[in-house]
Amino acid sequence: MIVPHKKTKKKRTQSIKFWRNKADKKFQEIGREMYNNCLICGGEYSCLHHVFTKGSCTYLRYSWKNVIPICAKHHIKIHGYEPVETKSLMDRIVKIKGQDWYDELTAERNKNRYTNANYVWYREMYNKLSLIEPHATRKNS
Repeated sequence: MIVPHKKTKKKRTQSIKFWRNKADKKFQEIGREMYNNCLICGGEYSCLHHVFTKGSCTYLRYSWKNVIPICAKHHIKIHGYEPVETKSLMDRIVKIKGQDWYDELTAERNKNRYTNANYVWYREMYNKLSLIEPHATRKNS
């Protein structure tokens, strides 16, 4: 009798999705420890917003320069697909953070770095983020 070959399942801990989600969650947790208020309005902090999207430049995904603390209201407005309002909010962010900050961030993005974002890379990012001591990061927006 011939026994069919069974496919072995990949271990859950070896998947990109598993480690990406784990690192993203850790990044947001650290953000909650760092910030109390929205950068734009001073309201209650909700999450870290990526200036350059996670999908457009993976190597800036966990860069503190690429994120701003933001309230839920402004996060929805930025992602609300109202181009005029999104541009207006981004202009306010640049005014608050400074044009030099934005120029440096843009230059960093334009370096066209390639990141092999496999599970090993995300696991390394998670491990690096895990080394950050939350009490040492506290900032007021």
